[in-house]
Amino acid sequence: MNTLPLFNSTTLPPLVLVLDDDEDDCFLLTHLVNELFSEQVSLVCTTNQADFLAQVASPEQALALIMLDYHLPLTTAEELICYIRAQADLQPVPVVVWSAQATPQQQQACLVNGASDYLAKQTGLGNLSAQLHQVFTRYILPLSGSSYR
Repeated sequence: MNTLPLFNSTTLPPLVLVLDDDEDDCFLLTHLVNELFSEQVSLVCTTNQADFLAQVASPEQALALIMLDYHLPLTTAEELICYIRAQADLQPVPVVVWSAQATPQQQQACLVNGASDYLAKQTGLGNLSAQLHQVFTRYILPLSGSSYR
């Protein structure tokens, strides 16, 4: 059993791990997080499910948040949430699902299976920036003692 390192604000910033099959979304998220939260958060965004699962299995730093696109080529966020929640070390890590298209039933299924939140993907930099601020303020910044700059 892999043991995650405990988050410690005197070491590396909290890690946000993102799985999204859209390279443009990964690029945009990475750019915005680096611009808005570079001192408070490290972000790894991957479009490859195998890479994501390897990162989850052996993180190089403590995971503070996992973000999943709902619709993925090989699975859905709902199935990945079940996998994540079955790992004892990952149970305390918040999982936020974000998707451009989802039914209320899909949203409810994700929440029932252990997602911390379900968000609609925002369009436009301002809307996405506000959404990231909301998510990071709720789930990450309290851990590090940081505030949004």
